[in-house]
Amino acid sequence: MIDIFTADDVVSRYTRAEAIDDGVLVDVSTQARAVGLRYPVAMTAAAFDRCVTWSANDARRHGEQSEIIRLARVLTALRHAARRASGDRIDFDILAACKVRGVSEKVDLIAECGPGDLMEPVITIMLPGED
Repeated sequence: MIDIFTADDVVSRYTRAEAIDDGVLVDVSTQARAVGLRYPVAMTAAAFDRCVTWSANDARRHGEQSEIIRLARVLTALRHAARRASGDRIDFDILAACKVRGVSEKVDLIAECGPGDLMEPVITIMLPGED
């Protein structure tokens, strides 16, 4: 087989590790292992902000919530959805308190399993439209 591309042909490369370092992705692998997910897991910054982040201002307006518990809900929902999945893309949803109104709303999420920087399986959780 002839490889038509060489290293000189690569114009740009942005690795998963660079995306995590830049804050584009949030590494949640440690917490994912705690709920039974065995591959490294990261969330897009937008998905993490929508589903996990809970600031002091949010707490003043809508009551205290633990980010640890909010993240555990996302990861547990993913684990349950993964058990029923048959492909490398999993559509699932969670109930999360809306930061604007403070009431629980359904949030649609997507998890994709694909190759990491070293071709190892990794999972990325994102909002619809981010894929």
